[in-house]
Amino acid sequence: MGFSVAPTRVIYDEKLFCTQLSELLFLLNVTSRAIFVGHSMGAGISATFAATFPERVSALVLLAPVGLPILMPFYARYYIPIFSEILANFIFPIVVPDRHVTGFEGDLTSSQELISRMRNNRLYQIAHNPGYMNSIMSVIREYPLDNLSEYYKKIGTLPFPVKCLWGLKDETTPAENIPLLRRYIPQVELASYADIGHCLPLQFPKITVDAVNAYKNGVPLLYDEEFL
Repeated sequence: MGFSVAPTRVIYDEKLFCTQLSELLFLLNVTSRAIFVGHSMGAGISATFAATFPERVSALVLLAPVGLPILMPFYARYYIPIFSEILANFIFPIVVPDRHVTGFEGDLTSSQELISRMRNNRLYQIAHNPGYMNSIMSVIREYPLDNLSEYYKKIGTLPFPVKCLWGLKDETTPAENIPLLRRYIPQVELASYADIGHCLPLQFPKITVDAVNAYKNGVPLLYDEEFL
C-alpha cells in the first residue's frame, strides 16, 4: 500500500503480505537470516512471516503491533454490495487523509511538517492510485488486524529473540494488550514508554534504532517503514 498502483482484484490478507515479503528477500538476494522490524500492521506482517518461515529470521522487533484485540468497525469483516463501493470510492477518499492524521496528532505534536507530509501522502495515493482505497477496504475485511494470535503463539515456541516496543498512550493498538502478548510470546523483551502513543518510530526514532542495533551484529536488517 505504498505508491504503486494497487491491484483492485487482490485479497489483501496475511498470506499476500507474507508472500510479498518472501519475494522481496529473493529479489534482494538475502539468503541468510535477517532481523525483521515492523511497526503497527508491519509488525503483524513481520510476525506472520517469522512464524511461517522461522528459518529466515534471526530476531524480531515489533513496534506497537496489530493482531491483538482492538475495536473494529461494523463493516470490517463483511462485503456489502454497493455500500462497500460507496465507502471505498466516495466517502473514504474524503475522510481518510484527515482521519489518518488526527489519529496520530497526539504522537506528533512536535512535528507539524511531518503531519502535513503524512496527509499529503494519503491525498497523493488517493488521487493517483485507482486501487488504493479498494486495497484499504480489502485489508480491513480480509487482514486479521484484531487476531493474529496463532502466529504470536507459534513465535512463542521459536528460538529467535523477540523485542517489543510499545507506547502506553497508544490508542490505535492499545497497550492494554501487552499482558496478552507476553502470554503468547513468553520470551519477549518488552519496553513500554509512558508518554508515547502509536508513532514511536516517528516521534522517537533513536529509541527504535537502538533496539535494532542491540541485535545487529552484522545481520542484515529489513525495515517495514520509511521512517527508521
